[in-house]
Amino acid sequence: MDKQDNQFNNFWSIMDGVNHNVDCYSIGEVISNNPLLVKLNDNIQLDRNDMLINTTLTSFEIGDRVVFLTSVDQQQFILVCKV
Repeated sequence: MDKQDNQFNNFWSIMDGVNHNVDCYSIGEVISNNPLLVKLNDNIQLDRNDMLINTTLTSFEIGDRVVFLTSVDQQQFILVCKV
């Protein structure tokens, strides 16, 4: 199994633990890496406690762009990968 397969399996293990009412994706930007803070849009900033994070993502740099899956009610945020 290569690294990409591992990330895919990890993603699905995260998804098993959440509500499956995922509506769409969003792109965010890391604005602080310690503590982790991601700006999702002009109104939403998420810290580590506000999101589920793919466990293969272990470090973040300011300016990193990341992809979130968001629930229909925008109450659950799953950080999937960097782009």
